[in-house]
Amino acid sequence: MINLPENAPWWALLAVSTIFGAIYGGIQLWRLTWPQNSRDRRALLELRQRDRAERRKERTQLNQRDR
Repeated sequence: MINLPENAPWWALLAVSTIFGAIYGGIQLWRLTWPQNSRDRRALLELRQRDRAERRKERTQLNQRDR
């Protein structure tokens, strides 16, 4: 049997395991949601760029109207 010291910093072990679990879970979630096919990934990135350009255009128009 393993003899663990009585004065071990259990809060540190708990903190490290919690951080590790959160990072591991985040990576797994990212792998499930990010497209694996490069064509799909490119389409997703292009869609994001179009959305950002549209929002930027709308903000510019609102700022020009307010002046």
